[in-house]
Amino acid sequence: MNINLLKRTIQGILEKEGITKWRAIKRPLLLTEYAAKRLTFATEYNDFNESDWERVIFSDECSIQRGAGLTQTWVYRTLYKKYNKDI
Repeated sequence: MNINLLKRTIQGILEKEGITKWRAIKRPLLLTEYAAKRLTFATEYNDFNESDWERVIFSDECSIQRGAGLTQTWVYRTLYKKYNKDI
């Protein structure tokens, strides 16, 4: 399909369909096993109030890489699908 289109023509078609450019949301890899554990935790402690949480200490180990992932990824979607990770 050797079609010659101007950039503005493509932009106009996308705009007409409500498709715009969005920054891709960075999400941590969440395996099904970990998602189930998070849900169990949230369900178990759903009744906690502020004073209950004041007695809890969370600790987490993480690694930080300075300068990693500096390039921005863009997606083209409609407003209502911009956060949909399945498309």
